[in-house]
Amino acid sequence: MTGGVDRPGVMEVPFGIPLADVLAGASALPGAGVLVGGYFGTWLPPESAAGALLTRKSLGVLGAGLGCGAVVVLPRGICPLPEVARVSHWLAGQSAGQCGPCANGLPAIAGALDELVDGSDADRAGRDVERWTEMVRGRGACKLPDGAINFVRSAVAVFADHIEVHRHRGPCPREHVRPVLPTPAWEALR
Repeated sequence: MTGGVDRPGVMEVPFGIPLADVLAGASALPGAGVLVGGYFGTWLPPESAAGALLTRKSLGVLGAGLGCGAVVVLPRGICPLPEVARVSHWLAGQSAGQCGPCANGLPAIAGALDELVDGSDADRAGRDVERWTEMVRGRGACKLPDGAINFVRSAVAVFADHIEVHRHRGPCPREHVRPVLPTPAWEALR
């Protein structure tokens, strides 16, 4: 558990427990969404997360799965779109660069997400994200593209209202933009 929680950390819980109980155990106050399953996982709106059980069936109905077991709560007041774009750029950078979906597709999708964030030509950017994620799905030499696509497509669906706000008003004010989702710094890896 990480993100908008008062008690982040590793929790051991039984399968079948309501996700709402897990969130309450971490003192979470979900804002715009809850990411279930890590960066290859699925964004859920707070209402769906509140009603889900930690079972394959319950999460599967929502198009989600427990994956690596990571749950990230987006805190209230944080715009989700810059976070999705930032993590998408990081995922694109994790590629070995050996196939087109990773070398071209993931960076292009991350760039289109940047355009959704700043509201510039958001209609075209939205169409590009939709088209490119469908083109990349299932075509990588490994599962990195598929995982990144799941992360992006679920974000676009769950945060559609935020995309509309950006489309009409441009980017969110600085106080609503800060890194929440952890990614290793490139400098630390060198």
